[in-house]
Amino acid sequence: MNKDHLDGIVLAITENFKVKNLEHGLLRLSHGAQLSNVGSVFGFFLTLFLLIIAAVATVQGSYVASVCILPLCVLIVAYILDYRGVEIDTQKGKVRSYKSFLGFRSGEWVNTDYFNQLRICQDSILEGRTLDGGSTYSSSRSFDTQKYYTLYLVDGNERHFIKLHEEESVTRVRILGSRVSELSRIPLNQNIARKKPAVISGL
Repeated sequence: MNKDHLDGIVLAITENFKVKNLEHGLLRLSHGAQLSNVGSVFGFFLTLFLLIIAAVATVQGSYVASVCILPLCVLIVAYILDYRGVEIDTQKGKVRSYKSFLGFRSGEWVNTDYFNQLRICQDSILEGRTLDGGSTYSSSRSFDTQKYYTLYLVDGNERHFIKLHEEESVTRVRILGSRVSELSRIPLNQNIARKKPAVISGL
């Protein structure tokens, strides 16, 4: 473990982001709910449907059905919220991007020594527009494009991307990337990578 390299990463993250200091040298940067899971829209309407069924069952005196349905709703909501973030183990010199489901966090731990660059990626979402009659355009003009930019801590082989920050302004992300680079002594790659757009259907 390269302690100077680790200290630089820790300094840059603690100075630029809201980080929680936990026990045993663990630092956590939470990105909050992402609301980006595949099937989130379906899960949302399924939850509403189940809540309606639970309400009807309660009115009819079928409390057992309500008790069985509510935990299922909790599981679906936890899936939809999709809480994510970053954790750094300062004692072992490792970092991971995690997913949280009902308070249980999972993610692959990677040695911080492998991370030697900062990258900015442009992500975009294509949201399909729908006609009044209910049919959807088939041309490329039938989509509204939403672009946003993400600052990542990246390893040399670009196999592991640790998300640090995301927003719509590329200028602010560049400025933040420069500050993180200066404190961590990790170079910022000036070339912006563009990811394949994610397509979602309009409601």
